[in-house]
Amino acid sequence: MTEEQFFRFCQENDSINFERNEMGDIIKMEPTGSEIERFNFDIGLELGNWNRKSNSGVVFGNDGGFTLANKAVRSPDAAFISRFRYEALPISDRKMFAHICSDFTIEILSESD
Repeated sequence: MTEEQFFRFCQENDSINFERNEMGDIIKMEPTGSEIERFNFDIGLELGNWNRKSNSGVVFGNDGGFTLANKAVRSPDAAFISRFRYEALPISDRKMFAHICSDFTIEILSESD
């Protein structure tokens, strides 16, 4: 699939989370258990509160996807990108899986991992 086709596929199947590896293989992300998701929310909330005070960038939750340099599309549990780097992206890129690697990434290991 092209980047646009993969983005559209994810939008059409928005009740399921997908990622794509550097080979183009689509990976279905399994839902996590309640305890992991509670922890995930708390960590994202802490990151968001820190950023609200510092106003230094943009924070993303686990539904935001990013296209990495190797063409993989990943969706970390939480991510932070500096305001300068994020605002340098074209608006059209921000509306899809932006071509950027976060400055800070949180990935929580669940029991299924």
